[in-house]
Amino acid sequence: MGNSVPLAWMESFALAALVSLDFLAIRAGWLTTEQHAAVVTVCLMGLLMMTWLRFHRGMHPVWLFLGMLLLFQGGRMVAMMMGIDGDPYLIDLQSPIPFTLTTEANLTATWLLLLSGVAIYIPCSLSYQESSFEAPAGRDVTLALLMLFLATFPFHIYKNVQYLSYIRSHGGYLAIYTDGGAHLEAAGSLARVLSQVCSSAFLLYFVYEQRKRRLLAVCAAYFAVTVVELLIGLRGKAFLLLFTFLFLYKKKQGSHFKGVPLVILVTALGAVAQLVAGFREMRESAAASPAVFLWAQGVSFQVTAVAVGFRHLFSPHGLDYILNQIPLVFVPQDRFGEGQLFGIDLSNFLNAEAMRLGFGTGSTYLAEAYVLGGIPGVGIASVLIGMLLSRLHLALRGASCAFAMVAMTNVIYMPRSGMIEPFAATFKSWISLAATLVAAHAVQRGMEMIRREQ
Repeated sequence: MGNSVPLAWMESFALAALVSLDFLAIRAGWLTTEQHAAVVTVCLMGLLMMTWLRFHRGMHPVWLFLGMLLLFQGGRMVAMMMGIDGDPYLIDLQSPIPFTLTTEANLTATWLLLLSGVAIYIPCSLSYQESSFEAPAGRDVTLALLMLFLATFPFHIYKNVQYLSYIRSHGGYLAIYTDGGAHLEAAGSLARVLSQVCSSAFLLYFVYEQRKRRLLAVCAAYFAVTVVELLIGLRGKAFLLLFTFLFLYKKKQGSHFKGVPLVILVTALGAVAQLVAGFREMRESAAASPAVFLWAQGVSFQVTAVAVGFRHLFSPHGLDYILNQIPLVFVPQDRFGEGQLFGIDLSNFLNAEAMRLGFGTGSTYLAEAYVLGGIPGVGIASVLIGMLLSRLHLALRGASCAFAMVAMTNVIYMPRSGMIEPFAATFKSWISLAATLVAAHAVQRGMEMIRREQ
C-alpha cells in the first residue's frame, strides 16, 4: 500500500497532462477530426485496459462505466478503426438530411469523451481500496425471499408477456413512447407491482443466497423471462442486467472476469442485439458484424456532438432538463413538452415530424452537463460520477450490497441516459427493495411462529 498511493498520483498527473496536451493539439490545429477520433479512441481503450489491470481485472464499477462510455459514445470511432465505411461525425440521427457540424464542434465533442473518462477514472484510482464480498447478516431471511420470489414470479411472467403482446399488436417497439403509457395498463396495476416485488426479491435473494446450485437455478428462471424483454425491444435493460449480475456473481465468488470468455460473450450479445433491433421494429434485420454492432450503438455520440454544436439553443433550459428527470421515472415521457427534457427538444430540433410519430433520440450525461455548464460542467459532473463509483465499489458488500447494486446498474448506463434520471430510478427501486425486505422479514417471523406452535 505504501507504493500504491504515489503510483496513483503519478498516474493521475500523467492522465491530466494527456488531456491537456490533447486539448492544446486540437486548438493548435495539429489534428484533423479523423486523426483526433483515432487518438481519443485509443486513449479510451487504454483507459479501459488500465481499469482492467488496476482493479483486479475489471472488478470495479468504473470498468463497467468506461466500457459503456466507449460503446455508446465511442462505438462509431472504434468501428471506423475496424474498417467500416462511414463518417462517425455525420449527424444522421433522426435527421431527414444528414449534416455535419463545424470542425471545432466535432473536435470539442470528441475531446469531452477523453476529459470525462479521465475525470471519472482519477477519483477511483486515488481512493481505491480492495473490497471483497461479505454476506449480509441475518441470512435466515433467505428462504423467505425465495418464497416471495416464487410467489410473485408468475406475475412477472404475465406482465412481460402482456407487454410483448400489446407492443406487437400496436406497431412495435415505438408504442412504448407513443401510447401515453397505455402499454403499462395492458398488464394491470397488480401485476406491475408484484412484478417489481419479484425483481426486488430476486436481487435480495441473489445477495443473500450462498448455495451455488440453488442460486443458479433461480437465475436461470429469472433471466429466461428476460428473453421476453429482449423481444419487446429493451436491449439495454436486458444486457445491462446480465452484465451487472455477472459482475456481482464474480464478486461473490471472489473471482474476476476472464478475457477470452468475456470477448465471446460480448460478441454473442452483439449479434443478438442486431437481431432484436429488427424484431422490435417489426422488420427483417440483416446479419451484422461486430463493427456494425459498434456503429449502431455509438449513435449516442451524435447527441453529445449536437449539444456541443448548438449549445446556445438548449442552454436556456439546461437546469430544467436536469430537474425534470426526477418525475420522469414515474410518468410517461410524452407528458413533457418543449423546454422540459433535452431528449425531447433535441428530437424536435432534428426532426419534429418524426418526433410526433414517436421517434426520439434519448439523452446522455455528457450532453446535459455541457449544455448546463460547458467544459467545466462536464469536468465537475465526471469527477462526481467517479467519486460515486468509488463509494459503490465499497458498498457492494453486506447489508448495503443490493441497494448499491441497483445504483450501480443505473449509473453505468449514464453514457446513454440523462444525469439525474438514473438517481431517480434508483430511489424508486430502493423503495421497492426496502418494502420487499420488510415483507421477507415478516414472512420469516411468521414461519418461526408456526414452527414454535408446532
